[in-house]
Amino acid sequence: MAFCAFFWVPPLLAADKSGSWTLHDVNAAADAYVKAASGLNKNTQATMLAENLADALIKAGDIPKAKEILLYASKLDKQDNTVNGEIIEKLAGLGDGKDAEKLAKASPDDAAKTIRLGKLGVGLAHAGDIAGALKAAAAIPLPAKEDEPSALTSKDLVASGIPEIVYELNSVGAIDEGVKLANELPDRFPKLVLIGQAAQLLCSKKPADSGNLAKGQGLAQQATAIAKRKLETAIYLEKISFLAQAGNAIIECKGVDAVKSFFAEEKVEPKVAEIALYKLASRLIERKEYDLARAIAPAADQASSNSLVAEAQLLMAQKDVGAAKEVVIKASQLAIQKANDKSSPPPDKYGFQAHLGDIFEKLIQLGDYDNALATVQPIEIQNRQPYYIRVIEAEVQKHDDAAIARTLPQAIEAFKTPTPVGSQATRFLFELINVLAAGGYKEQTLQAYRDLQNVLKDKSLKARPLDARQKAELQVDIGDLDGALQIADRAGPLTVKQTPYSTTLMATLLLENNRRTEADDDAMVERVQAMGPELAAGPKAKVLSDIAVMLAGRGDIKGALRAESGLGSEKSGALFVVDDQALRSIAEAQTKSGDLKGAFSTIQRIMQPKVRRQMLLELCLMPHDPDTHA
Repeated sequence: MAFCAFFWVPPLLAADKSGSWTLHDVNAAADAYVKAASGLNKNTQATMLAENLADALIKAGDIPKAKEILLYASKLDKQDNTVNGEIIEKLAGLGDGKDAEKLAKASPDDAAKTIRLGKLGVGLAHAGDIAGALKAAAAIPLPAKEDEPSALTSKDLVASGIPEIVYELNSVGAIDEGVKLANELPDRFPKLVLIGQAAQLLCSKKPADSGNLAKGQGLAQQATAIAKRKLETAIYLEKISFLAQAGNAIIECKGVDAVKSFFAEEKVEPKVAEIALYKLASRLIERKEYDLARAIAPAADQASSNSLVAEAQLLMAQKDVGAAKEVVIKASQLAIQKANDKSSPPPDKYGFQAHLGDIFEKLIQLGDYDNALATVQPIEIQNRQPYYIRVIEAEVQKHDDAAIARTLPQAIEAFKTPTPVGSQATRFLFELINVLAAGGYKEQTLQAYRDLQNVLKDKSLKARPLDARQKAELQVDIGDLDGALQIADRAGPLTVKQTPYSTTLMATLLLENNRRTEADDDAMVERVQAMGPELAAGPKAKVLSDIAVMLAGRGDIKGALRAESGLGSEKSGALFVVDDQALRSIAEAQTKSGDLKGAFSTIQRIMQPKVRRQMLLELCLMPHDPDTHA
C-alpha cells in the first residue's frame, strides 16, 4: 500500500524522452519537488520552495520556473515575514519588481513592512534599479529610540534592512548612493562595515584612478575614525571585529604599514592584535593576495606548537607546501616533546590529543604520512588505531602505492594489538578492507582479508565475530557478489513483525515531524499498522540494502540494482526505509555517471518525501542542454 500526500497538487510534467537532460526535465524535477513538499504545513512548504527550490532553479538558469515557484510560495503563507522577505528579494532581483512591490505593500504591520521593504530594496539594487532601491529604503520606518537616531543599536540597524540595501548598492557599483545612505546611519558596527566596503571597492577599482583612490582613502579614514571611537568602550570580541573591519579598508587604500601604525597608535593588546591580524591575513588569502597576507600576519611563536599550526594554516592556504610542511613538522616535534615530558604533562589530556590530531591532519593534507603517524604515537593505542585508517584513506585517494606499502603492515599490526577496552581488530581490519577495495587495491584487499580471517581464528585474541552484514560486505570487497547475495539469503527473513517502535518510526519518517494535529498522527499510525503484521525490515532486507549502497558508492550501478531488486514487491510498505537507502545511493551513482534521466526515474521510486526532495534539488542544479526549452 503506497502513502499519499496530504495535499493535492497538479500532475507532474513528464520527463523529456530524449537522451539529454533538458530544461523540460529540470521543470519536471521542480514539479516533483513541489509534490514531495505538499504534505508539509504551509509555512514549511513556502520556506523550502523559496529558499531551496527557487535558489536551485536560479542557479540552473531556469528563471521563468523560479518566478513561478516564488509566486506559488507567496500564496502558501502570507504572514511569515522571513519567508515573504526572501520571496520579495528574489522576485525583485529577477526583475519582477511589480510583483515584489505588491507583496511588500501587503505587509500586515510596521515590523513586517520594515522587513519586506528592506528585502525589496536589496532585490531592486541587485537588479540595477537604484532609484527603486533608494525609494524602498526611504519608506522603511526606523524604530523610535528616545529622540536621537544615535540611540539605535547595531541590532536595530540590521533589523531595519537598510545596511543590507547599502551593501548591495555598493556591490553593484552605486557607491555614491550607498555611501550617502550609510552616512544617514549612526556610528555603529554596520556603518563601519559599509563605509569600509565602499573604501575597498573604490581603492581596488581597475584600472586604477586617482579620483577613486582619493575618495576611497577618505572613506578608509572615516572607517578608521568610527573604529577609534568604538574601541574606547568595546569589549574583547568587539575590539577584534572593529580592528579587522577598519584594517580591511586601510590595507586596500593605504597599505600594510598603515594598519600596523593604526594598531600601535591605539595601543591594542597583543592578543587582540594577533587575532585581528590573523583575520586580516585570512581575508587576503581568500583574495589570493599572498604577499600582503604574509606581510600582515603576526610572527609565529617558534616555541609554541599552537602558534606554529596557525602559521602553517596560512602557508597552506597560500599553497606554499614546502614552507608549510617545515612549520608543521616543527610543531609536531614540539608537541611530541611536550607529550613525552613526564615532569610536566599537558593539563588537558584530551584537549592536547585533539591538538595532536590537528597537527596529524595537516601533515596528511601535506602528504607527509610518516610524520603524521609519528605525531599521534603518544596517544594510547585504543584511540590511536583510527588514525591508521585515516592515513590509508589519504594514501589510497592519492594512489601513493609506495606509502601504502609502508603503512599497511604498521596499520595491521596496530589493529591486532590488544587494548584496555578489548580487541578492536575486527572493526578496524573490516574498515581497512573496505577502504582498500573501494580504492581498487585488490592484492592489498586480499592480504588484509586473510589477516582478518586469521585474527578471527585466533581464539587468544578474543576478536569480535563478524555479523551477516559485515560478511556480505567483505564478499563484495573481494569481488564475490554472488557470495554476498547468498549471505543475505541466509541472514534471516526479509521482513519481521512490527514493534511499537518500528510503527512510530515509520510514521514519523512519513510525517517528517510535521506536527499538525494529534488526529493526523493517529491516522498515520493506523495506516502504517494496516499494512499488515510483518512491517519492519528483516535481516535479509538490511543486508541487501547495504550491498546495494556499497556497490552504488563504487559506481557499480548494475550490481546495485541487482541487489536492490532482491527487496521484492514489499518495499512499498514494510521495506521502504531500507529500499530508500539503496535507491538514494543508486540515484547518486547515476547522477555522477551523467545518467540524469535514470537518476530522476530512480528518485521517483523513493517513498520518503524528505529524501526525495533532497535528491530532486540536486537534479535541478545539474547543467541542462542549453539548446532545449520547456
